[in-house]
Amino acid sequence: MVHPRTTASIWQAPPDSAPDVVFVVRGRNPNAHPGVVAGLETLVGEGVLRGATTVALGDDSDVRPGISSWHRVFEEVRERDSEYVVLHHFHSRRLPDARPALEQLRGLPSRPLIALTCGDAFYNGLFFRPAFPPMFLQAAQLSDVVFLTSMGDVADLVQQKVERPVALLPLGACQVRFGKAGRPVLTRPDFKVVFIGSNNRPRNPAKGYHWYARKRERLVRALSQRFGEDFGLFGYGWHGVPGWRGPIPFSEQEAVCRQSAVVVGGVPFSPARYYLSNRPFNQILSGTPFVDMYVEGVDTLLRDGEHWHLAPTIADVVERCEEVLGLTPDERHELGVAASSFVAERHTDAARCRSLIATLMAVRQAGSGEDVWPAPDLSFFLPEVDPVAELPRATRGWRLSAAAGSS
Repeated sequence: MVHPRTTASIWQAPPDSAPDVVFVVRGRNPNAHPGVVAGLETLVGEGVLRGATTVALGDDSDVRPGISSWHRVFEEVRERDSEYVVLHHFHSRRLPDARPALEQLRGLPSRPLIALTCGDAFYNGLFFRPAFPPMFLQAAQLSDVVFLTSMGDVADLVQQKVERPVALLPLGACQVRFGKAGRPVLTRPDFKVVFIGSNNRPRNPAKGYHWYARKRERLVRALSQRFGEDFGLFGYGWHGVPGWRGPIPFSEQEAVCRQSAVVVGGVPFSPARYYLSNRPFNQILSGTPFVDMYVEGVDTLLRDGEHWHLAPTIADVVERCEEVLGLTPDERHELGVAASSFVAERHTDAARCRSLIATLMAVRQAGSGEDVWPAPDLSFFLPEVDPVAELPRATRGWRLSAAAGSS
C-alpha cells in the first residue's frame, strides 16, 4: 500500500548533463529526513543535480512481500530517467526482500546505479560481533555501492556476505532541525553537565548492546555522583538516578544542551572504526562543549580538544568534564561556537549528500564494469588527514588503482 503524498519532489532545470536521483525511504513521510531533502535541494539549485525526489515505501505495517509497494519508485525512475537510486537507511527488520524490485529497477531504460546507505551501528550480534538485518544484506547483493557508518569488522562482514564495494559515509547532523539559534555566553547555566539518552538495556547478555547499555548506566551514575544537583539527565528509564528530569522531545534537545556548560555524548554502541551516531554532531551544533568516549578513527573526523573532548574510560569522561568546567564562560563559549561552526560546514546531512552524490557521479562516469574506480569522496575527514592513507581503512572491495590504494 502506498499512501498519498509519498513523494517529495525537488525540481529545477540545471544543465541536461546533470543527473537525477531518487531516494527511497522507509515510512509514510518522504520528508522524514529533512536535512537530506534540504541537501538534495541545494545540489539541484547549484546544478549538480537536474532533479531529486524522495519516495516513501510506507511504514512497516503497510509493506508486504513482493514488489507492489515499489510501483511509485518504478514510476519515478522511469518518468525522470533517473541515473541514481539510493536506498536510504534501508534496514527495518520488517521490510520485505528488495531483490525482486531491484532486479526490475535494473531493467529500466536509464539503467540506474543503485546505492545502499546504513543508518545504524549494527554491532548487536552474539558475543560482541556485528550483525545486519537480512533485508539490508539482501538489498546489498544487488546494489552497486554500499555505504556504511563505520568500517573495521563491520565492513569486513558486509564485504564477505555480499562481495559489493563498500565505502565509509558517517552519519551527519540534521542542519534543518539543529544549529539554527545563536549561542549566548552563559555565565550561570542551569546545569554543569547534561546527558540526553534513555536506559533501555536489552535482556540478552549474549548481545553486545546489553553490555554497552550497562556501561552507559555506569557512566550516568558516575556523572550523577560527581555533579549532583548540577547534573541534568534526560531520557526514559532512569528512575531513582539523582538528576533525572524525564524524557524530552527530539526537537527540544538542542535547547537543553544550550542550558548546560558541558554536554556528554555517552557510550557508543559500537567499537568499529569511525563509528559515530548523529548524536555528537547534532549536539555539538548547540554550541556547548561536548565530551565523548573515544572510538578508533573518530579523531580523523573531529579534533580532540578543539571540536570535542575525547576520553577512553568512564573516569576519564568525568575528568574531561571537569577540565572543560575549569575554563571561563567566555573560553567555553569560544570553544563551543568554533566547534559548532566546523560541524555546520563539514558534518551535516547536506554535506553527506554532497559526498554521496560526488562518489556516485564518479563511479557512473568511470563505468560500473570498469576494473578501476576513482576513490570515493572522503571530504568528511579533517583537512590534515591524508585521504590516500585512509583509503584502505575507509573502503572494502573498492576497485582502486594501485596508486590510489597505496599509502
